[in-house]
Amino acid sequence: MLQIFTSEHKHWDRVIGNINFALRTAPSATTGITPAMATFLKELRPFWDNRDVAYDAPFDPERPHDALRMLMSRMANLLKTAISNKGKAQMKQKINYDKHRSDVQFEINDLVLIKTYALSKAAIRYSQSLEDRYKGSYVIIKKISSNAYEIAKPITLQSKGPVNVSEMRLYIPSDKPAGWPIADIDDDNEENLTAPSQTNPVASSDEKSATS
Repeated sequence: MLQIFTSEHKHWDRVIGNINFALRTAPSATTGITPAMATFLKELRPFWDNRDVAYDAPFDPERPHDALRMLMSRMANLLKTAISNKGKAQMKQKINYDKHRSDVQFEINDLVLIKTYALSKAAIRYSQSLEDRYKGSYVIIKKISSNAYEIAKPITLQSKGPVNVSEMRLYIPSDKPAGWPIADIDDDNEENLTAPSQTNPVASSDEKSATS
């Protein structure tokens, strides 16, 4: 906002008052209420506004409780409005978020790839844009929730911790390494290693194309 009001960079401090006024009188996108109204229970008026707008009734020294009840009623109405607008804003944000998110579910022993977040390093001539977007593969050993799974290395089953489904992608190899163990979790959450022949093999892309 400073860039809009400041043509000369050495005079930027002259418009701080105007910027503060704009921020304090702008309605919140979540609550629909301005910071001034939430703080002072009334809107701030610019100096050029000469309208005779009265937010409060004339104060009667003999009946001070009337003014207090009016302020408490206004505060309760503001709080009710803010909570209602907050719920509507959260629902709108959820709808927009769900538009770009698919409901993906994985199974125990599924092989997955994990999204990478490497940073470029010029000193070692490493470019993040040339790095693979996903690394792996890893095997799912535990379902923590509907959108989080615990993964591990396929051979050693060394846990890599929980990962969100948005960071995972199903990996279907052409063939499995011979003799690799697969995590088998029973009802008591105990891990047992079973031979690959005792589990359902992961179908390769070539096998799926041949059967379809």
